[in-house]
Amino acid sequence: MESERRQEARQEQRVAASGVKPAAYTLNQACLFYLSRKEDTKPSNYDNHVIYVREIRAFLNGHRAMADIAPEDVEAYRKFCASQTVKVWMGGATRKKDDPRAERYWKDTGRPRSKRQVNNYLKCLKALFEIAAKVRDAITKVPAVEILPEIKLHKLPKRIPRPIGDSELAARLNTAPPWTRDAAELSRLFGLRHGEAFWFGRKHITRESHVEEAVLRFGPGETKSGNEEIAYGGRAGGELLVLAQRSKPRDSLRDPMSWACA
Repeated sequence: MESERRQEARQEQRVAASGVKPAAYTLNQACLFYLSRKEDTKPSNYDNHVIYVREIRAFLNGHRAMADIAPEDVEAYRKFCASQTVKVWMGGATRKKDDPRAERYWKDTGRPRSKRQVNNYLKCLKALFEIAAKVRDAITKVPAVEILPEIKLHKLPKRIPRPIGDSELAARLNTAPPWTRDAAELSRLFGLRHGEAFWFGRKHITRESHVEEAVLRFGPGETKSGNEEIAYGGRAGGELLVLAQRSKPRDSLRDPMSWACA
């Protein structure tokens, strides 16, 4: 026992002489590591995480040791995050959103953040603490965070799908231009997202050995999940894709099926 105490005392003296503070892993360090794990994601997704990290660092002080962030601080940030309003980027694709000088290109809509958006920030904060909990001081072997603070996420209501009725859809499409009608029909048959119905091209149209009709194949870099996905539209969807393949090259965005001819 006495030998162990002497060893601990010598260890403490070495730490004091080196100027190293036990568990001095800062919020900034956790943020850098967190963002390094997001670099392989889509640029738009990475930009979102940069926004989450920037707000958390500003509120909790990035130079602060993770061990010094108390549960009261976490709860204060949770309330602050929920009170913020939604901002829309007006700077276009050429300007960098994470540039501090681009602050004037963010337009405040005045709308409060949704609970889902707030949860994205809180999940980021939770991940930062989880990173710190796995870090140990090289000298003291003390973990940067011994007890993880509780970070309560907002409960989200279960989404109940309420698709538009066939009669109402038909009434709206009767007054729509041809390219909108075609896009709506493709979305309905293949379950496409809003953007997918307008930017897919001939390269996405293919045939699978186990189905007779043409299908849409999206690569890993084109899907929200990051995995290759195949969309099936049945016989009606396959006929619509065949029509798209036979269409003339794109002349106008308002030409029927023109978006599928690239």
